[in-house]
Amino acid sequence: MFTVSVEDKDSSMNGMGVLSIGNISAAEFNLTDNSDWTGKLMLIKELDYETITSFIITITATDSGTDPGPLSSTATLTVSVRDIDDVPPQWIGEPYSTRIYSNTKVNTTILTVSARDGDRTNPNEVEYYIAPNETLTNNISEYFEVNRFSGEVYVTYNIANIKGDFNLSVLAVESDRKQDWEIKTSTTEVALQIIPIDVIIAPPDVATIATSISLLIICVVAVFVLALCINRGDHDFKHRRVHPVLEPTKKEMSPIEENKEDTVTATTTV
Repeated sequence: MFTVSVEDKDSSMNGMGVLSIGNISAAEFNLTDNSDWTGKLMLIKELDYETITSFIITITATDSGTDPGPLSSTATLTVSVRDIDDVPPQWIGEPYSTRIYSNTKVNTTILTVSARDGDRTNPNEVEYYIAPNETLTNNISEYFEVNRFSGEVYVTYNIANIKGDFNLSVLAVESDRKQDWEIKTSTTEVALQIIPIDVIIAPPDVATIATSISLLIICVVAVFVLALCINRGDHDFKHRRVHPVLEPTKKEMSPIEENKEDTVTATTTV
């Protein structure tokens, strides 16, 4: 991958030494050291631009001198990672699910799916397609279509006679076909429930309606009677009065009345 050369002006043992690397994980690079101060920096692991975009490698050359001691020198090497189209589109908002009625009209949008290119540098646009996946349980792709650019899924055929739970497979494809590497794709599944319209608009229950009307009439009559009783009681209270007690005197009493043993007392209440 990369060759490192070192020159030492000392002679004999003082002019010999080793090369080493630092500030980097040994999992990505390896430096092979030759006796002539030449080393090769080798890549031993595949790099991922989405994980790290560059490496700064410190290479150290150390001689074998003993007087005054081993001497060393360092150099810095920067390795930049190039981004390639190696990440498929990433779906946003998964999982997808929706419920629609069997009277949903053709060309009605039922939901919108969305995906973006997983590569960070110059990401490609993403296009959408319905995938006729025959291995998918309860696949119903022939009744729906997806807008190639917006991701809007809509009805294409009459679904009046269809009901139940289904799965719809949608494919996201990177739109740039000019690159040298393979175009990446990704698939998502939409859980779709179609509810029959007769469940929503059920015929009325005659018995239930009759019972409800009877209860309503009873309640109205009871309220009317209660209001009438309250009003009558209030009327009697306002017009009630007590007449004074009438006690006839002896002067007013006739001879016949004087012979009566009891005094007549009259109280009249209206």
